[in-house]
Amino acid sequence: MSVSTSRPIESIDIFDGDTPLVLGAAPENPVLVFEVTSENNPGDGPHKIRAVAHASDGGSGEGEKELLIDVQPGGTDVWPAYVKTGPINGFTSAALLGNGIATAGFIETDQGLEAVAVRIDGTKGQPEEVPILLGPVAVTGGGRGPAIAVGDDEAAFVAWTRPDNGLTRWALSRVKFGEPKGPTWSGPPGTAVHAIAVAGDVVILVGAVETGPGTHDLAIWWVSAESGQVLLPKTFAAPFEEDMLNVFDEVARGAAVVGDELVVIGEREILDEFNQPVRRAVVLRYLLLATSSTSGRPRASSWMRTEPWRSRRCVQAASSSRAGAVTRGSASASC
Repeated sequence: MSVSTSRPIESIDIFDGDTPLVLGAAPENPVLVFEVTSENNPGDGPHKIRAVAHASDGGSGEGEKELLIDVQPGGTDVWPAYVKTGPINGFTSAALLGNGIATAGFIETDQGLEAVAVRIDGTKGQPEEVPILLGPVAVTGGGRGPAIAVGDDEAAFVAWTRPDNGLTRWALSRVKFGEPKGPTWSGPPGTAVHAIAVAGDVVILVGAVETGPGTHDLAIWWVSAESGQVLLPKTFAAPFEEDMLNVFDEVARGAAVVGDELVVIGEREILDEFNQPVRRAVVLRYLLLATSSTSGRPRASSWMRTEPWRSRRCVQAASSSRAGAVTRGSASASC
């Protein structure tokens, strides 16, 4: 239902039958659309919605609409549990895909733990077909296990950490459900990935790179969604004057594209008032610039926004260019 007026609306009363649902101010707009629900009148059936609009100059107007509301009985849309044969399996990440959900996780096979991708039907709540095996996985669990994100063409990208001769590498695979598994791309030794985001033709992996036993620098990789080429790697660490030997631990745990920004969350070590190491949250914000491809070689540009706390190593990494991939750079963090 819509209410049209050429005058600013000061308040609106909305009724379901004779039961008031909403009373409040409304923005100045020639057409207002209301989404109405009522705890006092739940259930299926016809509902007459009536709105009375009061203009700021004292005028008023009203309109009625008969609506047929279909409400599912409570509890019927709780999906049944999905358990795959084997003692070890689980989902660690999910993303909306069409009318269903794309999930990533791990499963025990004859080759050990492997990363998998599964699409969940949005109506039945059950996996479609069989899980797509992607490759060996080194670490599992929330904030550590395989992560999934969906691109513009409804392809999914799964990132996970794979074992490699006593070390680890990040791995990335493009998955189109219902089609054969795509290629798997790998990062350098000593790397791990914990989250993934997609921005156009660029896949963004966030995680860590090992700098010593049990110690990491937070790391972000911009990767071509077509070729798997690393377009831009960046690391984040404490300033040299605070951590001369680089023994503090910094790790990324999550990433999301919000508007024209990439937001990365993680954790880093600092010294408390008793000179003991403690872990604190860290938030990094990148402004996403345009991406394009030239002569078949994709390139991406991103840079961090203004900061209250600056890292020397972070500034150096963000300001450097790699194969012409970076056109502008600076670095920042909120801690």
